[in-house]
Amino acid sequence: NGTVPIAMGTDTAGSIRVPAALNGLVGFRSTSRRYSRDGVFPLALTLDSVGPLTRSVRDALVIDDLLCARSKPSSLIPRSLAGQRFLLDQAVLEDERVTPAVRDNLLRAVEALRASGALIEVKPCQAFQATLLLTQQQGWLGAAEAFALHQALLDSDAASQLDPRVRKRLEAARSMPASLLVNLYAARERLQEQLTLELDGALLITPTVAHVAPPLAPLLKDDDLFVQTNLATLRLTMPGSLLNMPGVSLPSGRDASGLPTGLLLSAPAGEDARLLRAALTVESLIAAP
Repeated sequence: NGTVPIAMGTDTAGSIRVPAALNGLVGFRSTSRRYSRDGVFPLALTLDSVGPLTRSVRDALVIDDLLCARSKPSSLIPRSLAGQRFLLDQAVLEDERVTPAVRDNLLRAVEALRASGALIEVKPCQAFQATLLLTQQQGWLGAAEAFALHQALLDSDAASQLDPRVRKRLEAARSMPASLLVNLYAARERLQEQLTLELDGALLITPTVAHVAPPLAPLLKDDDLFVQTNLATLRLTMPGSLLNMPGVSLPSGRDASGLPTGLLLSAPAGEDARLLRAALTVESLIAAP
């Protein structure tokens, strides 16, 4: 609302990218540990990432330069996308849970990239889809890490001061078997390698969130609806967190009621600088006139 030019956040499952998408902002989830975590309250140690919410990719680049202590600042001039490859995940695009406004705005953005000379490949990203399935069938690794980190609090009298919904989610991981955790860590490593090979220099395009911001009042009244909506809202950002993908959420447009939609550009771990450079140009091509 104009109070500050930049806000810093943490993203464990989508908590930078999602609010950026729902509010028409830019949100950057960096590769985990790209930035110092000094002073950051932890949730899940291998998934937590620090990053900015900004009005533009230019501002995100400036913050990245500052936090990485670069002596030479990054260029803030958009570069040509001619020859740059993008993979548009067809399976996500065709998912009926993606609302028409989110899909239409994404496709308009993709056509703008294609017109600029970018190479667009439309097919399922197998590593991304396998990660979606893994999370759905085996559970969320972040829940186990958060429980392990905060078990002492959960076992104390102070647990009663936690938000009941947060406490319930943390407690749900108490009974996760060790064998499942070992398998999840192994699967993550395998899928990270698969993703890098599969993208082969391309950047992944998906919606950030499949829907626009939902009305808050019904969620406050209905615990089951809250859980369903929470999972639906984080569904497309959780794979990037598990695979440690840097991701930039960009405003892609609005729905008929004026609510913002978001486009998510993601890359394999460690490719933050390349991702931000591409996002700078993508933003200039899809920005509303």
